[in-house]
Amino acid sequence: MFSKNSQALALAAIATAIWGVSFSLMKYSLEFYGALALLALRFSLAALIAFAYLAVKKEKITGQEWRAGGIAGIVLFLAFATQTYGQALISPSQSAFITGLYIIFVPIMAAGIARKLPDSKTAIAVIFGLAGLWLLTGGIAGAGTGEELTFLCAIGFAAHIIVLSRYPAVSALRMTAVQIAAVALLSSAAAALFEGGNIPVHPSALAAIAALSLFATLFAYFAQTFAQQIISAEKIAMIFISEPVFAYLFSWLMLGEMLGGTQVAGCALILAGMAAAQLAGFKKKNKPIKLQ
Repeated sequence: MFSKNSQALALAAIATAIWGVSFSLMKYSLEFYGALALLALRFSLAALIAFAYLAVKKEKITGQEWRAGGIAGIVLFLAFATQTYGQALISPSQSAFITGLYIIFVPIMAAGIARKLPDSKTAIAVIFGLAGLWLLTGGIAGAGTGEELTFLCAIGFAAHIIVLSRYPAVSALRMTAVQIAAVALLSSAAAALFEGGNIPVHPSALAAIAALSLFATLFAYFAQTFAQQIISAEKIAMIFISEPVFAYLFSWLMLGEMLGGTQVAGCALILAGMAAAQLAGFKKKNKPIKLQ
């Protein structure tokens, strides 16, 4: 049997790979829908499936799970919204790099809550990851509205990781359902306000949206919520930083895109940072998660 640590690590890595691959699905779907409408469709379908399953299993969401999931969902929506609008103004590589800055914000936020500095191995892991991300994406050039919005998005994703790390004694599935539903409601309201609220059906995009809902949303955020019952926020951030590595790997395998020496070196540094993070050890949470 695999240990809880191994399960958490594997699920976090799988979720990261899915998010890396899903970039092309998001890009394709945005040809048919506005950014907020796409988020509304993606998260609404995932929420419907999650709540339908909970209804069949007769699972009751607790007050703590409503509160924690609601907070996590609000933070996640703000992160997605600022990232989406920022992406429209800057290049994908700049967006990837600035978003990846959450690997700095997560240990800073965690240290502020714990009132102690991160350990040296975690700091080294962050440095390796940040350097690798710079080489892989090319860093940034200048700062404007797009960069500022994406910077806020990085803070948002870091805050989401921190929020999930603060609630170890909840059901992963119920917590996931609530936070996904919160994003769906906020995205739908924002789409109605800023994009007219008309969300037509485009058969050509249905498969992509279904994949985004089932895998990149429902499964991936369940995997993150599960993993954060066992792995500390700092370690989960170092796993998630490998998302662009998976994106580049997918482009190489499926699209024939070749990586240059700088990009390969960036991938190697990110993986080295992940290894350093694991050497720093896992921090177990108070209680194991309930899988039922």
